[in-house]
Amino acid sequence: MPRRRLKHKQVIETIEQDDFQVALGRVKSFWQETIHPYEGRIWTGVIVVVVAVIGSLWWRNHHSAQISDANQILAQARTNFESGDTNGALLELDKVLPQGEFYQPGLEVAAELVKANIAFASGEYENAISILTRLVDIAPDSLRADLYYQLSTAQESKGDYNGALQSLGHVEKYLGPEPDEKDTERKPSVWDRYYFQKGRIFLKMKNEPDGMKFLLKVSRRSEWIDDASREIAWWKARPSEALPITWASAPK
Repeated sequence: MPRRRLKHKQVIETIEQDDFQVALGRVKSFWQETIHPYEGRIWTGVIVVVVAVIGSLWWRNHHSAQISDANQILAQARTNFESGDTNGALLELDKVLPQGEFYQPGLEVAAELVKANIAFASGEYENAISILTRLVDIAPDSLRADLYYQLSTAQESKGDYNGALQSLGHVEKYLGPEPDEKDTERKPSVWDRYYFQKGRIFLKMKNEPDGMKFLLKVSRRSEWIDDASREIAWWKARPSEALPITWASAPK
């Protein structure tokens, strides 16, 4: 009986099927020899990875919710303070400061700053100075200039004018190039607040030359010009010191 000859297409299909069976056999052999002994550990590892990913997503969402809650509490503290409810503001701040239920390290500076403002507004200058002195060491550079301004103001209000000038001196490195003081029509500059505050301190120290020098440096187009003008006007209109008693009875 003559042998049946396979057509070309059938030959190709037979070869492909044989190749597939060979490949499948190799995969099974590899699995049995290499993977199967550690199959339990592999599945355990997969489960651990899945759980870790899910846990990470949950933690991220939970952390975001905590930050949102802390921000709302901080905003409420500011609102209470601005409306005159100091005790209410302090109660809210306790929630977001260390040991508080909603404490967040990233919001500590903002919360402490509100606390310093409350102390300053209450006339507790020592407390405000203590808080601000601590904050300038931990705050980011973007906030340090403003913190030094506030620290200087608290020291000035306490009567520590030398300390106020020293704190103000730390501000200079954050202000950039100083404007041309001869240009009286120059554009407003970040230096204007510095000039105003320094001039005011010098006047309180009864150092009129330096006080006037810095106040007159404030740009006429600056938001600080009205404050500077009031300081100058107040100084010029200040009451004269009492005359010596012997003056009135001095012989003509």
